[in-house]
Amino acid sequence: MEPEGLAIVAACAGAACALLLAWLFGQLRARAFARIAERDTGEKRRRLAPPRLDLSMEYLDGDLLHEISLSEDVANQRGFLTLANGENIFYQTWSRQSAAVRAVVIFIHGFGDHCDFLVAHKAKALCNSGPFAAVAFDLPGHGRSDGLYVSIPNWHTFVDAVREVVTEHLKPLIGRQWPQARVFGLGESLGGGVLFSMLVRDRELLHGAIMVCPMLFVCRDLFPPAIVMQFFKRVMVPCVPAWPVSPNKDIKEMLFHDQRVKRYVLEDSKHHKQLAYTSKPRVGTAYELAFPAGEWMQGKIPAFDVPALIIHGGGDTVTDHRVSQELFEKMKHPDKEMLHPDGVWHLDLFHGGPTQREGARERLAAVASWLLKRS
Repeated sequence: MEPEGLAIVAACAGAACALLLAWLFGQLRARAFARIAERDTGEKRRRLAPPRLDLSMEYLDGDLLHEISLSEDVANQRGFLTLANGENIFYQTWSRQSAAVRAVVIFIHGFGDHCDFLVAHKAKALCNSGPFAAVAFDLPGHGRSDGLYVSIPNWHTFVDAVREVVTEHLKPLIGRQWPQARVFGLGESLGGGVLFSMLVRDRELLHGAIMVCPMLFVCRDLFPPAIVMQFFKRVMVPCVPAWPVSPNKDIKEMLFHDQRVKRYVLEDSKHHKQLAYTSKPRVGTAYELAFPAGEWMQGKIPAFDVPALIIHGGGDTVTDHRVSQELFEKMKHPDKEMLHPDGVWHLDLFHGGPTQREGARERLAAVASWLLKRS
């Protein structure tokens, strides 16, 4: 064959290979995003679960906090606030209509969660446990708030957005509605890391912190083998940072000890499952949480200087209870308490269903008592 003919064949072969690779890449991408494509914007998520729906009315019979939360004496208001970047953030407030408020708790939920299911159960149960009010919101990219679905490419930018919610919107709202109340934060899992990060930079922001299984440092037991980690860092992070294909262990099996509770929360809940993120974390998000954010937070533990109640189950394999113990031992402020119930899993501290009623009762009472002493 003439050289010109060989060149044409090579060019055609190269073009065919490029088209094949592009097709394969498109197929892989479609497969990777299949489970989250219909939820990738706040507008889409709000269509799946309209903001007017109170999702906290759903839960298993026999769960203590759900039963307590059903009191008709607790008033609920819900709406949206707008950040400087134009994004809308969904928020709620709860308060008893028949009691003066001494303490307001701002709830910050965990990774992939939202404020209108388990968080609302805790908020309403707390309001029924004393002179308390509660405020909560969906983190950017979560629930009914705007933002790319559960995407955290930069930890400090994410924390800054949450700080804007608290300082520019929620604290002024609290000041108008409950001007005599002291204001505390309750952060759970990822929300605990957000609360820690805000307060370690500004200790005067709130009057104290309740840290529930805080994610200050991703549990190393969740990491894949070393060779996979190297491929993750060197290939996946730079090439497909937004893809929800991180090679971590599946945490869904580690949330609840009672399989009935797990099945209800993840599969049978009618509306919660429309908002809850159950796919693998995005590659860039997983990297940011596991390395830059985690290493920064671990290094800041000795500088944490606010009154704190730390609650972390000894059976938690999602967030590392040993890091919470380190926080308790090394934090700067002397006003600190820790509850460390043996064998309790990540979400069983308050939401373990009928088999965890007494434990949930004890921990709710501990939170109420801690707040009363400081308000």
